[in-house]
Amino acid sequence: MKQTLLVPFAAALLLATLAAVASPVEPPAGFGVRSTGSLRQVHYSEGAGHVPNHIDRAAIEEFCKFAMEQGVAQRMPEFGPGYDEPARTRSVQFRTPDATQTATFTEATLYGCDDPAKLKHGNECACNYRRNVEHQIEITHWKAGRLNRWSATLETAKGTHAIIPRPSPLKDPPHPDALETVFGPVIGNGSAAGFKCELRQLTAGPAIRQACFALPDPRLPKIMWGEPLSTDSHVPTTPRMRLGYELQRLEVDVEVDSGVFDPPTGIAYRERSGPALKEASP
Repeated sequence: MKQTLLVPFAAALLLATLAAVASPVEPPAGFGVRSTGSLRQVHYSEGAGHVPNHIDRAAIEEFCKFAMEQGVAQRMPEFGPGYDEPARTRSVQFRTPDATQTATFTEATLYGCDDPAKLKHGNECACNYRRNVEHQIEITHWKAGRLNRWSATLETAKGTHAIIPRPSPLKDPPHPDALETVFGPVIGNGSAAGFKCELRQLTAGPAIRQACFALPDPRLPKIMWGEPLSTDSHVPTTPRMRLGYELQRLEVDVEVDSGVFDPPTGIAYRERSGPALKEASP
C-alpha cells in the first residue's frame, strides 16, 4: 500500500518542481535580437511612458500660411490624429543582478512628418504629419571602471557609442537635498507595479514634476531600492509636452537569451568617447 501511494506522490512532486521552474523570458520581437543559445539570469521589467511631441500645429500652420502668401510654399500641411497628444513609449529592460549589463528595448509611437527628407530641405509645409513607430535600443556593459553604452534607432540605422568613467556599475544614490531640489519634498506614498514608493512633487510656475522612489521591499532587488518607479513632468495647459514613465511589471531572477546584451549590428555609431564625457543625472 505504501509503495502504491509513493508513485503518485513522486509524480506530483516532480510536476510541482517542473512548474516552479520558470520558462525563459522571450527577447522582444521587432528588434532583431540574435539568439546565442546561452541563457543569462536577469531582472526583467516592463514599463510605459510619454515623451514630448514637439509638433506645434498652430505654429506650423501660421508659418505655412505666410509661406503660401509669399509664394514659397505650394500647399498647407496635413495633420492626422495625435498632434495634440504626447508621444507614447513601451519599454522592456533586462538587467543582470549585479547591474554590469543592461538592455533596454523601446517601441516609441512618435508624431512627425511622413517623410523626414522634406524637413531637411525646408519643405515642412509639404508634410503629412502622422504617428510613426520607432524601435530604439540601449545596451550598457560595465567593466573595470568603464561603462560602454550603445544607443541606436533601428529605422534610421544610426546611433551613438559612449565610454563613460564610472567606478561602480551602480550610480551613487542621490543626496536627499539633491532629491528635494530636483523633485521636491515628499508628499506621500504611491505605488507602481504593486510596489510602494515615496512620492515627491515639485511645482515650478505652471510645470508640475513628480517622481516616486522605491521603498525597501524584500520582493524588490536591493539595487532597485531608492530608484524611481514612476516619473511625470507636465504643464497642464500643454498636454502634448508630457514626459514620464511608469513601471508596470517586474520579474526577478528569470532567464533570457544572452543575445539581448549584444549591441545591434548594421548601425552607424557616432563615437562619444573621452574622459570629458560625463553621464547625465537621472
